[in-house]
Amino acid sequence: MHEFVSDIGPDNFIGLVAVVGGLLIPIVAIIGGLTYKHRRLSVEAALKQLMIEHGMSAEEIKEVLQASVGDKPDHKCRSREASRCR
Repeated sequence: MHEFVSDIGPDNFIGLVAVVGGLLIPIVAIIGGLTYKHRRLSVEAALKQLMIEHGMSAEEIKEVLQASVGDKPDHKCRSREASRCR
């Protein structure tokens, strides 16, 4: 490693590390995001399969899945308009 830095020079080595690091961060973020999405969809599919095996109707399954997605508050709602947002 020391020979490599000596051959290309410390200034060029710092530039190389900056470029590689700059490219590596978005690549890791994209892969992480795709992995998260795949895992979430896998868990959701397993949940659907389990609910079907327990004899739940399609309407009940839809209700359960909407409840899990609907936990996040709506940012468009204001405190005085909260009654209209629910």
